Amino acid sequence: MWGFTSGVQHGRREFLRCGALVAAGAALAGCGSNRSAPPGARPGSTVWTYEPSGWFRGVRFARDTVLVVTLEHLIGLDAATGKRRWQQPALTAGTSDDIAVHAGVAYVCGNRDEVGAAQTVRAIDLRSGVVNWTFDAPAETVLNGAYGVLGGALHLVVYNQRRTRREIWALDLDTKQLRWQVDALGDGGGSAVHVPGAGNLVYNYAGGDVVALRTDRGGVAWSSRRADSGMRTTLGSGLIAGAVVVYEGTTVTGLDPRTGAPSWTVPALPQGASPVADLGGGDVYYVCDKRQLSALRPGNTVSPLWSSPVSATSDAVNPGGLATPDTVFFADNAVLRAIDAKNGNQRWTHALAQHSTGSDIRMAAGAGLCYFNADDFLTHPVVTAVVV
Repeated sequence: MWGFTSGVQHGRREFLRCGALVAAGAALAGCGSNRSAPPGARPGSTVWTYEPSGWFRGVRFARDTVLVVTLEHLIGLDAATGKRRWQQPALTAGTSDDIAVHAGVAYVCGNRDEVGAAQTVRAIDLRSGVVNWTFDAPAETVLNGAYGVLGGALHLVVYNQRRTRREIWALDLDTKQLRWQVDALGDGGGSAVHVPGAGNLVYNYAGGDVVALRTDRGGVAWSSRRADSGMRTTLGSGLIAGAVVVYEGTTVTGLDPRTGAPSWTVPALPQGASPVADLGGGDVYYVCDKRQLSALRPGNTVSPLWSSPVSATSDAVNPGGLATPDTVFFADNAVLRAIDAKNGNQRWTHALAQHSTGSDIRMAAGAGLCYFNADDFLTHPVVTAVVV
């Protein structure tokens, strides 16, 4: 049976001061364009840190709240000070990448508060921590993650244990009923959904395979499948210059998001360079050849807009990052770099745990700060807020 619970549930509302640096008196507004950094703070300087208990899973920013995800809790922090506003128990299904944030609400999948409990979607107000509503999945299903809201529906990836298949679900936010469900790509795992901010298509992807689904009924608008080709896509960071970017080795192709037809192809990137899968946005994608990070504009060219050194030892093998319109945050070799997105100049660096790789680092940015786990995400997680 489908289950839907309406009403208000209050999480713990204790306001705790985190045990480290806190920005005193920083003004905070509800718009992400306002800065939370203290006036005159030096770029790269630490404003506050917060040490959650348990296994760190990720961090998100929305409006004036930093959402910290651990294995057992969801924690809402004041973005300017790092003070805890609220905490909710939750055995989350995945990392912060699998939590949809829309209009000040976080949509979280997982067990209620214990192993074996019902699989549930919770709609949590980011400012207060109040649970606006919950949706209980039927038996024999596992909710893998929530990926975004479009056309009044929340899009989920679900594992159907009875059918032994992954599925894409569209949950209507008005009725709290399933609008449609279809088979997902990547039956062995790794299936995700990119939900744009507008339009009538969402994109299910796994590896380099992409299927565009209509939001009204789940029908396939187009598909691009390359079995056993080793193709990958940058859809983890969204459409780039209005294109779905896929790549294999040194070949990069942009697909028309409406039809799936190739719009442009780069036949050969520089030797040893490959796109950073989840690093892109706006009208630029990024490639790394282990020694330097380069920004490229989509099209039939390999001439970089800029290149920035990221390693002197050719061992940047597992990078991670986040791109904003103004700054590229690039992590690898136990260093986080803030790089000017317009010219490639490095603004600052921050030391990370010595044994960490770039893909271990979860980060978010907003209100003039970058939020990330600066230490071991398993044994000693520390969320750090640094001035951009």
